[in-house]
Amino acid sequence: MPRYVYDAESPPVWTPLEQVARICALDPELPTLDLGDFMYMAVMLAPGLPSIHLYKHYETRRYLSLDEAGHTYAYVYDEPFDITAEYVLLPDLCSAVRHVLALDGRRVVSRTWLSAM
Repeated sequence: MPRYVYDAESPPVWTPLEQVARICALDPELPTLDLGDFMYMAVMLAPGLPSIHLYKHYETRRYLSLDEAGHTYAYVYDEPFDITAEYVLLPDLCSAVRHVLALDGRRVVSRTWLSAM
């Protein structure tokens, strides 16, 4: 699987987060997302794969990783952060949003949690 490369030089792109916030506002199953609670950190790039935008929640310090279409991804690692990374597509927006807002009781996203989804 190709690895993503961290690009902190690109300008912020807020559209994916705005789309997810609108979906959350319309779906009673999803928690509300306040755009002001997030900072744009960077975009992750990999040849032939969707760009993944990283939004960090101010309070929980957790990341919501979204592609241009609003799909959620999890950063998967076996070692501390590197300039390259592996991301996996998450099948469930609700679980990703609940994790970022610390509503799921989990501290980290593990490979076990991902395989159970």
